[in-house]
Amino acid sequence: MLVRNKLPRKKSLKSKVAIDTLLKNGQKISGDCFLLFYAVAKEFQYTVLVGRKLGNAVERNRIKRLFKEAVRINYQVFNVDYQIAILPNVGCKRASFEQINAEISKLFKKINDMA
Repeated sequence: MLVRNKLPRKKSLKSKVAIDTLLKNGQKISGDCFLLFYAVAKEFQYTVLVGRKLGNAVERNRIKRLFKEAVRINYQVFNVDYQIAILPNVGCKRASFEQINAEISKLFKKINDMA
């Protein structure tokens, strides 16, 4: 039997209205190479927003994959469900997965401790 090791599609935040509301009204916390917006929600949802400044489609998709994997590994840390938007900046182009994962883990624990 094939076991998929990924977050379900319903955990993905796709609605433009919900994303805009989160960016406007959510709390912001910054990491070394990204900004993280969060707000309490009914269920955990996340999105990674990567702009064209970060390179061509191949580079942007790589950055998205790294952040999505880091979220998948660390999202169980939360006691409360959140909506999360991650906005990588140019500094993350050179970052390894280990650096991104460590920073996501640190910020998720910080958010959880503040709740």
